[in-house]
Amino acid sequence: MPSVLRRALASSVSLLCCVVLVACDDAPSDEEPSVPPPRADLAAPAADELADGVEPPSLREAAINDAEVVGDVVVLAGAQEQGGGLRPVVLVSDDGGAGFAAAEVESSGPWARVEHVAGGPDRWFASGWDGGDVPALWTSRDGREWEQVPADSLPWAAGDEVDDLVLVEGVLVAAGRTASRAGDDGVARLAQTTVWSSSDGAQWERTDVGAPADPAEQPAEPVGVVAEADGLSLAVEVPGGSDEGSAGRVAFWRSTDGGRSFEQEGTPSVLDGVGDVRALGMSVDADGRVLLALQGPPRDPADTSWAGIVLRRTAEGWDLLEARAWSDPQRDEGLVDVLSSDGGLVAAGARDVDGQVDAVLTVGRDAVPVEHPVLTGAGDQEVHRVVSTSRGVLAVGRSLVGGIMRPFALLLDEDGTHEVALPLADEDVPEPTDVGVLVPGATAGAEGDDDGPVVLGGAAGSPVAWSRVGGRWQANGLPWVTDAWTASSATVRDAVRVGGTIVAVGDLERAGPSRGAVWTRGSEGEWRLRIPSALHAYGNGYGSTTIEAVAVRPGADPTLVVVGSASVNGQQQALVARSTDGGRWWQRAGTGARREATLDETLRGHVADAGFVAPPGGSISVDAVEATAEGWIAAGSRSEAGGPRRAVFWESEDGQRWTAPQELTTPAHPDGLPLDAAVTSIAVRGGEVVLTGRLQAGVGRSEGWVTWRRSADGSWATGGRGRGSGGGR
Repeated sequence: MPSVLRRALASSVSLLCCVVLVACDDAPSDEEPSVPPPRADLAAPAADELADGVEPPSLREAAINDAEVVGDVVVLAGAQEQGGGLRPVVLVSDDGGAGFAAAEVESSGPWARVEHVAGGPDRWFASGWDGGDVPALWTSRDGREWEQVPADSLPWAAGDEVDDLVLVEGVLVAAGRTASRAGDDGVARLAQTTVWSSSDGAQWERTDVGAPADPAEQPAEPVGVVAEADGLSLAVEVPGGSDEGSAGRVAFWRSTDGGRSFEQEGTPSVLDGVGDVRALGMSVDADGRVLLALQGPPRDPADTSWAGIVLRRTAEGWDLLEARAWSDPQRDEGLVDVLSSDGGLVAAGARDVDGQVDAVLTVGRDAVPVEHPVLTGAGDQEVHRVVSTSRGVLAVGRSLVGGIMRPFALLLDEDGTHEVALPLADEDVPEPTDVGVLVPGATAGAEGDDDGPVVLGGAAGSPVAWSRVGGRWQANGLPWVTDAWTASSATVRDAVRVGGTIVAVGDLERAGPSRGAVWTRGSEGEWRLRIPSALHAYGNGYGSTTIEAVAVRPGADPTLVVVGSASVNGQQQALVARSTDGGRWWQRAGTGARREATLDETLRGHVADAGFVAPPGGSISVDAVEATAEGWIAAGSRSEAGGPRRAVFWESEDGQRWTAPQELTTPAHPDGLPLDAAVTSIAVRGGEVVLTGRLQAGVGRSEGWVTWRRSADGSWATGGRGRGSGGGR
């Protein structure tokens, strides 16, 4: 299984990386492989192309992490979002991948996911997690009904990881890493490459491969373990050490006794002179020969591109099948997966096209691209797994559209290229079971006028205490309950009128991160709660979000924009999303600016937009938004590490693509003290825009408020100054 999957999100929503792929044939051929034509009729309609009155589907995030083929049976394994957590997903096909059905998977944890699967004629195994810090294991006789192996029967301890599975003559072999607490702080760190083997999933033998890593160094990571005709092959990526000039490399180990012992092989001579090498994928071709996909820098130091390397092992050693420069050295992954099929070598992955990530699937020596709308549709796509089935080649990928990660599958057979439906549970988070009736008005039951503020009052046994302090309304005691998700508190921070209804925004919180929420009022006064994935920190609930404001551009098709902030592993980000259907369906917005991914972003599979992310060690917030005559304006604050906060604004023509943050002039303090400035509200009158913000000198020392005024000609001027709190909505 490709190593890109092991670098996937801990919530199983895997990495979308920006790479360009290559492919080659096993040997020169006079006949070029046929490339199946696209199936245009299978392209999903865009949200604005749906028929009137048809609501876009509210899809729950999902990811397919691995695929295994035994005869006509194909098993896909992964996870899907459910009720604020994850549930394991296994899909089974008995016709070579032409159609799939959902399997039954036993699970008790709230964050369960399947990451690796291995099968044989009459036994299947899958590994993953069930919400704890110890790997979980499932077993099945037919791939359709899965039972979880009791934890006390497993060989793993807290902190261990399983990186790949293979089933060899009825023996399950798991390759991974065991944790050590050898450091001074006693923290468990992955240190030892380990292989476990079992014939029944209950009795295990452990084999340590190589020496344990120093606590100060990053441990070696198994790329994959595969079965060959004469034994097992294990590839391990050994990262560069802390010493300057220490390059990463790939180590190879062989076993001829079913994984009970391993002997190290030398590094392939074809890699001599290649520097920092990363292993990305490992598979076996139709003749039982190992294929290995790697990425490394070119031999020529003047060349800034990296090389995609495909190796094939033969009886005489390793053959270099391909070494071609293709990607930016700052990109994390290169060649993601390779497969030797009847048409030659198939390569899979993704590439960056003008800021959008398109999936790539290529066949043959000349890397002929397979074309299909699902590979280049809206949002970001990646093909990360290819397997050979009895019908052809099955390519599994993932797309990120509107902040929602979804898997897809394409079958390349003699009739063409077909998208294969994956039977995932696509219903939205269940409706609130009993939320009472919320009544808009300055006081409970009193209707405000069209130009006035919308305040949520309470009735029907669901009291809401509201306050104008900071423009926030706190919902106390409301039973924001779904079948699987219960909030401990709900905060409504802003609301607008949209036609004959009201859309309110805020966030829900329970033990753990908060999540963005949208309430919409129906024609009968009833309220519906939505928890859009686009208003999560990463679209999958990782991190915490706070929604601050919403604005609307009225019309036959009203557009809504919400703004807020996200805190993701200590990194502050601005959050902006747009809806074009009255608040039902939301899509994350951005500036289109690219930046180098942090380590956490690489692991989590999301690179924050450069225009909406705080500088390293700094801060960012967007607290207000309004529609203008030309489009939209959002505003807040931004600071460099150790510097004062500066008031900033962003502009957009359509609410989806925004400018970079633009700084406003901060008034001088009479005593020369540095001032923090932040925009907290926006007023629009015709072509004039007025931003109001707060000033602060030091922690807790208010310096009143200030306005910035933009005239119809586009020029900005600092307006009035005032003492007191001011500046609120």
